[in-house]
Amino acid sequence: ASEEVSARVSMLRALWPHLLPHYESPLDFYQRWVDWIEAYNDQRRPGVFFRHQAEADDMLEFVTQEMARLGIESGALFDLVRYEKLKLDGRYLPGPKNVGVPMVEEFGPDTLVEQNTGLLVSEFDYDIQALLAREPIAAAQAEDRRWIIVYKTADDQLSTLQVGERTRRLLERVKGPVRVSSLAESAGEPELEGSLLAVQALARLGLLREVQV
Repeated sequence: ASEEVSARVSMLRALWPHLLPHYESPLDFYQRWVDWIEAYNDQRRPGVFFRHQAEADDMLEFVTQEMARLGIESGALFDLVRYEKLKLDGRYLPGPKNVGVPMVEEFGPDTLVEQNTGLLVSEFDYDIQALLAREPIAAAQAEDRRWIIVYKTADDQLSTLQVGERTRRLLERVKGPVRVSSLAESAGEPELEGSLLAVQALARLGLLREVQV
């Protein structure tokens, strides 16, 4: 049981500073996990050779049920669990059409762009980057609206990006090939220069690509 849980604890290490204080001791948490995964495997994987065999999805399901039991319905831990689930869901996204860093310096108002890869977008109450850096909770409460984008930079490589309102608004409007000038206009951007810089940044990250005609 200890060998099985160790990798999951490491993978989800951002959760524990926020969850473990709700238990009398880490051993109390460990005992609840052992009992839970035994029952879970007996029900979901009858006949499995190792009764404590687990995946990250299983650990997140356990933590979700524990949060419900403890009455945790919001806050930093709630956002972190949503973030980890979003990353796991990202495993099933389609990979990028183009891999690598494109030459985007010549992007202009008439450049046609489109989404380059599968992605998931979700809004969060907390600054996830601050939470992952173990900053104090007060410092991690996002003053502005924040979104996390999960996307693939290769078929077997997942990346995340935290963005604000403008970038999210631009990205969601790239449903098909669209000119940068039209994209800026539809997103309500008064200055084309700012939209162009944002599009170039998203292309460098592999989220957008130029459409050759």
